[in-house]
Amino acid sequence: MVKRLRWSLIVSLLPQFLMAVSDRYPYRAVDPILPIPQLQFENDFSPVNSDTDHVSNILYFKTLWKALPSEVLPFYQGIRIQFEMVTTPSTSSSHGTTNLGDTQFLDLFCVTGDWWEVGLGPMAIFPTAIQSSRGTGQGKWQLGPALGVLLEIKDTQIGVLAQNPISFAGNSHRPNQNYLLFQPFFFQHLGHGWFFHANPQWSLDWLQGIYKIPLNFGGGRILRMKDYSLDIDLRLEGMVYENSPTFTPQFTIQLLFSFLLQ
Repeated sequence: MVKRLRWSLIVSLLPQFLMAVSDRYPYRAVDPILPIPQLQFENDFSPVNSDTDHVSNILYFKTLWKALPSEVLPFYQGIRIQFEMVTTPSTSSSHGTTNLGDTQFLDLFCVTGDWWEVGLGPMAIFPTAIQSSRGTGQGKWQLGPALGVLLEIKDTQIGVLAQNPISFAGNSHRPNQNYLLFQPFFFQHLGHGWFFHANPQWSLDWLQGIYKIPLNFGGGRILRMKDYSLDIDLRLEGMVYENSPTFTPQFTIQLLFSFLLQ
């Protein structure tokens, strides 16, 4: 009798267990190459900066979505638009300010398999920053290539997103731009929407020889709701190497809220 009850309990719980294991929604929610539609609000607060005792902050607003293949474009597209509100600290050479930063655009044309995604396309930076001379932006129109790769191995997602903007117009008093934004990423899914991950963005300036190499680590959870889902994500980032002549965040607290619309 007891043995029969054990088997009946296992049989009754098996569908729920299989549903939890096969639910790939959290994997799609954090996919940086082909994201599901979402609105992201991220705040990067840096209490420690080089060349100053003051704090800095960047508030990001991002829209991300995936476009389906069509007769004209037989590829998936991963599209992202990013706006910034930048707070720069006062330093020995300039006064701090809080103003609109530059706007970024990314469009990856992707091919996919059961466990991989590869995307190639253009990226652009528009000089929308106010008071860019105080560090809120770069003052240049920029265009360049972008490449994204994602591999999914069981409960792990690894990959890289590389972008190389090159300036072609803009404020003649601001330096020309040609640099690599290299972002390796790693996600380890723990079940029930929980995950931990790392996704630092490295900057390698080919013209000025300025390099910034941070590392970060954090975790988050996908909360499923009736009409939408919410991704809450907290990361801590530290600067490992940088040789910038201006202020640079040395320690940053990154808090992300993503409203998943699918």
